[in-house]
Amino acid sequence: MDIDYGQLEMRVMCELSQDPGLIELFNSDTQDVFQDMAAHFKGNVTRNKAKQLSYGLIYGRCLLGD
Repeated sequence: MDIDYGQLEMRVMCELSQDPGLIELFNSDTQDVFQDMAAHFKGNVTRNKAKQLSYGLIYGRCLLGD
């Protein structure tokens, strides 16, 4: 048996929010959810910044520093 808990919090947030954009993203064949999220932001947003923002929203913190 193999279980992958990758991006578990993001998947739970997607389910709870029922956000159409997140649902579409997780239903796609993407290999890297955070890279795809970064591509949707305007400006120069890296994968790491998209990941920080996502988890910051989940846990109620802003982690975007420098």
